[in-house]
Amino acid sequence: MSADSGFAGLPLDAVLRVNARCDAFEAALRSGGRPRPDEFLGDATGAERDTLLVHLAAVAVDYYEPTPDEFVRRLAAEGLTPDPFDAAGTTAELAERLTATGALTAYQAGVLRSARPHPLALNDYVILDRVAAGGMGTVYRAVHRRMRREVALKVVADGGWFRREAEAAGRLAHPNIVTAYDAGEARGVSYLASEFVAGTDLRRRVLEHGPLSVPDAVRAIRDAAAGLAYAHGCGVIHRDVKPANLICTPAGDVRVLDVGLARVAHRAGSADDLSLVVGTPGYMAPEQTADPAAVDARADVYALGRTLAFLLTGRTPTGDDTPLSPDAPPALAALCRRMTAPDPADRPAAMADVLGALDAFGRRRRGWQVTVGLLVVAGGLGLVFRPSDPPPPIPPRPLPTLREVPFDAAAYQAEWAAALGEPVEIEPLPGLKARLIPPGRFLMGTPADPLDAWIAAEPNVTVRERLRGEVARPAGVAEPFYLASTETTVALFRRFVTAQNPPYRTTAERDGGVGYRLKPDGNWTVEPGPTWRQAGEQPLTDAHPVGNLGRDDCADFCRWLTRELGGRYECRLPTEVEWEYGCRAGEPGLWACGSDAAGLGPLAWFTGTVDAADGRFRPVGRKAPNRFGLFDVHGNLEEWCGDGGGVLRGGHVRSGAGGVRSAARSPAKPTEPRGGFRVALVVSGR
Repeated sequence: MSADSGFAGLPLDAVLRVNARCDAFEAALRSGGRPRPDEFLGDATGAERDTLLVHLAAVAVDYYEPTPDEFVRRLAAEGLTPDPFDAAGTTAELAERLTATGALTAYQAGVLRSARPHPLALNDYVILDRVAAGGMGTVYRAVHRRMRREVALKVVADGGWFRREAEAAGRLAHPNIVTAYDAGEARGVSYLASEFVAGTDLRRRVLEHGPLSVPDAVRAIRDAAAGLAYAHGCGVIHRDVKPANLICTPAGDVRVLDVGLARVAHRAGSADDLSLVVGTPGYMAPEQTADPAAVDARADVYALGRTLAFLLTGRTPTGDDTPLSPDAPPALAALCRRMTAPDPADRPAAMADVLGALDAFGRRRRGWQVTVGLLVVAGGLGLVFRPSDPPPPIPPRPLPTLREVPFDAAAYQAEWAAALGEPVEIEPLPGLKARLIPPGRFLMGTPADPLDAWIAAEPNVTVRERLRGEVARPAGVAEPFYLASTETTVALFRRFVTAQNPPYRTTAERDGGVGYRLKPDGNWTVEPGPTWRQAGEQPLTDAHPVGNLGRDDCADFCRWLTRELGGRYECRLPTEVEWEYGCRAGEPGLWACGSDAAGLGPLAWFTGTVDAADGRFRPVGRKAPNRFGLFDVHGNLEEWCGDGGGVLRGGHVRSGAGGVRSAARSPAKPTEPRGGFRVALVVSGR
């Protein structure tokens, strides 16, 4: 609280006393108590007492929830009163009951219970949850009342510039641009309704998981460049291209956000419009601050080049230099330098030129990818190429046609192995076998029939939200990779732990850590003590999958494994797309065996094959593999994936058949020591 906040005429010592008592009152409220303001008046008298009462009341407003009657009035004002509706109970009981029945989301209930609620209904849109907040407004997940279409709703309080710029959004339609549907004003704010795209922005992805590989970074930048080139052709300049405005979908595609909030090139407008500086430090082209009115498409080229540097290094560029890592391909480093030249005249003149350069770079690398396996095989035959001897030309073999599920997984796998010159199965380390997973397309998630019926019939709010994360969408794996045929074992994880100096300590082993322990009755409980080494009644032999790990523990193992294998493979956690595609193995049904649960027994450890009083997961590889040769993808022990906010796949030994489906997801905090994992391996440079 500042000394000039309504303290006119009070001496400094009185101001300090008022501040101290308000701080104490707020601390009591924060701790969950229900103190009264008059309890903090102390011996204040006269003007000091009056001022203190005013400020204590202002603090209280931010913490006291509404009465039940006020809560009911707020429900009605937002058009959220369910039919039928039982209005009995306290405010907390009302909110809990409405959330449990699905009439309100947890976010809506929190807003309605807050001291200063914001609107939840803007014309035809009902806000469901908050997604993000930034300098250009707040983004919510919302739904259209009549069409039931889920949207991203960007809301700003000062909508003058927003209304003028939103005109650009409606005419942009491109697969790499987030589509805008509608714009309007309601209840003192302006909003833009856009397509709601599930995924993670590239800034968050890099911060959580580290820099992208060269192929992934090039693909992301190429997708963004395609969308921006289209926007430029429509006369729209973005002016705020950055990793946080590029969202990576579950299918691996990158789409550009906030294109509709850019200025329209060559549009007549006031001097204030054209002098507005829009951009983000580290990505904003020099001319955007020097002469905002003269900004053209080359400013987006500059920002995209700086974004490329961030994706490859994990560091926000500073100054004029945009360094890439020393092992970055020279052609890519040269393109990045051109894109980020301080003088616009030295950059590619148009985003189409960037696209052409990226496509040419991709063609060169694909040609090398096809021959790399052949060179390795030749080395095995005793043919040694000295650096001074140019290798004999090897014509690239044609790659197989990309297939879409359903397909014969084993035959397709063998076809790609032959084309790449790589084996179907590798064993780069004793105890670690991996199977080649060819690229392909599939329908990720669960189709509306039966998913909609499951959601409608599910009484548990948490489970319903989890099921909503399975909405079917097209997805694909763009490049071949290897996926460990089993979950990582205790023996292999122990090798990693003891290789560190001092020995590695997992999330569950650190101060205050907790883990999962199996009790004698077959139930699991969370408590301090259990780790990957011991988990109560759960036997842990060298052949068992390692568990009680957080996602960071798994990622640290993968980084060690990359070094241990001498850089031959880049090791990491699989993405959700890769995991589900590998699990399905060409099968579009609910499980790798189809949609009949009767076929699940030979493949899975779950409640249908394990006594409920047992609850123990089993050593790896004891059941039959799926058609890609992967063991235990259904049941046994949940497996961490590397993308998103934290998700485990595959279900576990205590799951029913529904919990071990190919599409089943279990969101969790990355720091929660809960599951195990299997490793994805990519041939270095691919």
